[in-house]
Amino acid sequence: MSTIKFSVHRNPKNTPEAADTYHVRPDSYYTIGRDEIVKQLGERHLSPAIAEPLLRELPSVIVENLLDNKAVHLQGLGTFALRLGFRTRQDDAQEAKPAFTDPEEITGNEVQIDGIFFKPDKDFLQLMTNHEVHFENATGRGQVGHTAQYTEEQVRRRVRDYLSGHDYLTRRVLMQLLQLTKHTAHKWLERLTTAPHALLRGEKVGTTFVYRLKQENQ
Repeated sequence: MSTIKFSVHRNPKNTPEAADTYHVRPDSYYTIGRDEIVKQLGERHLSPAIAEPLLRELPSVIVENLLDNKAVHLQGLGTFALRLGFRTRQDDAQEAKPAFTDPEEITGNEVQIDGIFFKPDKDFLQLMTNHEVHFENATGRGQVGHTAQYTEEQVRRRVRDYLSGHDYLTRRVLMQLLQLTKHTAHKWLERLTTAPHALLRGEKVGTTFVYRLKQENQ
């Protein structure tokens, strides 16, 4: 029997007074890489001389076909396809996706690749349902995982403390600093850069948005 560990986390709130709701996530503690996959395939009598080059070249083959306006279907595994979206814009020192109300305004300059969509085959999903699985709460019953809840003053104090020794912070830094999800960190940055009580100002450096203390707060 396989044991899948999970952790419990609060969902982001749209308003501070909203009731807490929760979701669960797999509590993965280890990620295997190509070398280990090659080793495991070798244990299934697939020669490393065949498996290693195949795994090395497969990502490039998939990407080349996706960029050629094709979806890629690997029988028994699933289908890969491009996911498109709009380029972020700097609007009042905030990183934001544009919301178009007129389709005539949408040109190729506004579009970017947002990621890769993967839809697993039914046969692939069936491989998991064929196994007997036990689920174990890694956080402990009644306990909540690392998506922490903060008051605005707590966030402002932590951000000020961090920026007292650093020139700027990024969304990734804020996620690590406060153990936040990507969505929650984005919401806090929106709040911290919004007048009239903005603590931060955002600017784009290369392809990354960075956030510094507003001059009146330094």
